[in-house]
Amino acid sequence: MKGTADSGSRKRTSGAGTPERIVRAQGVREDIGRRQAMSIETTDKQISTPHDVRSPQKSPGSPGAGWRGVMRKRLSTVLVLFAALSAPALDASAANPDTMTLTVTIGNALSVRIKDSGGTDLTNYDFGSMSLGQASVNSTQINVDNDSGGLTESLQLSVGDNGANSMLLRETSGALAQDEYRLQAVFQDAQPRHTDYGNEVIVTAAAQAAQDSAGGRFSITGIAAAEDGVSVTDVNRLAGSASEVRLWLRLELAGTSVLSGVQTNFATLYVSAV
Repeated sequence: MKGTADSGSRKRTSGAGTPERIVRAQGVREDIGRRQAMSIETTDKQISTPHDVRSPQKSPGSPGAGWRGVMRKRLSTVLVLFAALSAPALDASAANPDTMTLTVTIGNALSVRIKDSGGTDLTNYDFGSMSLGQASVNSTQINVDNDSGGLTESLQLSVGDNGANSMLLRETSGALAQDEYRLQAVFQDAQPRHTDYGNEVIVTAAAQAAQDSAGGRFSITGIAAAEDGVSVTDVNRLAGSASEVRLWLRLELAGTSVLSGVQTNFATLYVSAV
C-alpha cells in the first residue's frame, strides 16, 4: 500500500520518539563523566591528606596494612634500645648502707735514750781502772728510756770496735786471746752478780733483741717481766731517771795485751728499739 512503510525499514525509537542510538550515546557520555568526577575526587583527597608518597596509606584490609604494622613495631624496638643505651649506667656497687675505709698516719716513731740515774743523757761510760784478765760490771746506773711518746718497744743490743789500734771484740765464750775483750749485758733493776752472766747475754756485732725473763737473751731467770727489755711501754717506770729499764754491762779483758793506758772510746754500744 502506498504511504505505508515496511516495519523492517522503519527507524527504531525509544521513549518519546528519541532514536535508540542517541540514547546509548548519552549513556556512554554520562558514564565517562562519572568516572572523571571520581578520579578528580580521589586526587583531591590524596593532596589534602599528607602521607609518605612512597608508602601510600592502606586500609586495614589491604595487603600493605600488615607490612606497615611490622615496620611500626621495628621502629618502636629501635627507639627503646636507643633510649636504654643512652640512659646513665646504674652503679652496680650501690648499697644501703654504703661503706668506706678509714686511714690515719701515726706520727710517733720508735725511739730510745740512754740516761744516767738522774735522767741526763749518757753518751759515755767509763769502767775506770782495770787490770788485764779482770771483769767489771758498771757500778753506776745505765738506764734506757722509751721516749717514743706511747709506742711499745722491745730493745736490742750490738757493739762495734772503734779502730784498728783498739781492743778486739770476742763474740763467743772461751778464753780471750791477746787484746780481746768480751761484753755481756743484762736488763734488770738490781745489779747482777758476775755469775749471773752466761753465754746467752754476750753482746755481738750483729744486733740481737732481748728475750723474756725466763732466762732468755739479755735477761736472768726469775726477774720481773717489766725489767727484761721486752715489750717496754712508755710509762717512766724508773721514776728517778724517767726511764723504763736498767742495763748492766760486764766487761772482761784478756790476760795479755800490747796496749796500756787509757783506751778512750774503744767500742760503741748500740741500743735500739724494734
